[in-house]
Amino acid sequence: MRAGAGLPVRAAGPCRRGGRAAGAPRLSAPADPAGLVDRVERVFADVPRPDDEALLHPECYDMGDLREVAAVRHWRDLADADVVSAYAALAFLSPGGFRHYLPAFLRFVLRHPDSGEAVVDSTVWAFLPELYREELRPFVRSKWTDLAGEERDVVTAFLDVMTAHHDDAAAALAAWREAG
Repeated sequence: MRAGAGLPVRAAGPCRRGGRAAGAPRLSAPADPAGLVDRVERVFADVPRPDDEALLHPECYDMGDLREVAAVRHWRDLADADVVSAYAALAFLSPGGFRHYLPAFLRFVLRHPDSGEAVVDSTVWAFLPELYREELRPFVRSKWTDLAGEERDVVTAFLDVMTAHHDDAAAALAAWREAG
């Protein structure tokens, strides 16, 4: 896949913020964003970084969108400005790369959920395969394969928090839960 080929079908601009429709039930009690940032940092603290050759998803052919992340040896050292700049990186990472760098994206989005930055959309959309063309949906889901246990619980809590900030978060949460 070439850079840009994996963008969502409706990547026309940032998603309208505001979360659930009026009166729509919350799927669970919202997590405390600050507490969830701490949990992200704790749960993903020791996730190993794949070798450089294993960062790019096997179905991708262009490291261009991974320059900022590939230059950083541990997700914790990825500066907010680099997360913003590398907003499309999650779409091109291998499952191991996705698992390693995802917490930097979660951390930024939890701290800035209403910022209007493209990384907010791309992080939520990383868990919404239905937003992509049919032939790309298995590719999107493939990135989740290395996430397990508490890591999956953190993603669930992240998407739940984001339902109050992003129109697509509830659908992403439902897709994530359905994938099990």
